[in-house]
Amino acid sequence: MQVNSEMKILVVDDFATMRRIVKDLLRQCGFTNIVEANDGSTALQMIYSDQVELIISDWNMPKMTGLELLRAVRHDPITQHLPFLMITAEADAERVVQAIRSGVTNYIVKPFSADVLQKKLDQLFVNEATAQDGAKKDGSADEEAEEPVDELDAAIAAAKGDASPGEEAETDTSSENAVEDNPQAANS
Repeated sequence: MQVNSEMKILVVDDFATMRRIVKDLLRQCGFTNIVEANDGSTALQMIYSDQVELIISDWNMPKMTGLELLRAVRHDPITQHLPFLMITAEADAERVVQAIRSGVTNYIVKPFSADVLQKKLDQLFVNEATAQDGAKKDGSADEEAEEPVDELDAAIAAAKGDASPGEEAETDTSSENAVEDNPQAANS
């Protein structure tokens, strides 16, 4: 699938270091049109004013959390279609369930590498294209658009400590997936 490397991506995190890391990882993935916000309230304004095409948001932030931002985006018919990637430092199954129920497109657990981010973005774009194709054909989305629910099972299993090695890779927080230049910042 051909992805527009010029699409406008909004990175939302209250830590400037984490925003920089995510922006650097996005650049490694080939994206160049990246804007940023330091909290959900600012992000919500930017979504409208900057014609954002993808939102990548941290969960824990002051003023408006990532989950509150997600719910606001999904509640508005103008923005509800936007792909939304949630970033969290916790692989807690309850949080993942909350995000899924609130309409998150995909999620990623800190720390993560450019490869992990690229994989999540690929899944996100495939799911979005599948959902759009399904809606065009018969007014509903295909089952593949529900992939985050399948990943939820792996996240829950990993959080409980009973995942198989293949499932564990989805939420692995080992040093192999750590951000090379500042792994501690990616945990904030």
